Amino acid sequence: MESQHFSAAPTMQDLVSVAVRRFIRDWHNPDEQTKLLDELLRNRQDSRSRMGKRTGDSSENTR
Repeated sequence: MESQHFSAAPTMQDLVSVAVRRFIRDWHNPDEQTKLLDELLRNRQDSRSRMGKRTGDSSENTR
């Protein structure tokens, strides 16, 4: 039974395909475009703020 569900699981290609379709749909909607731009900029800022930081480094917590 597990193999039946496994074959129906989305692949990375499926996830990307849906995400790109949603991005294009939202990009063409002026109200959604503003939200999308805000989310993209916030994500970029978060990514830049994490650059150079080690994940799981507990030594920083003991300082």
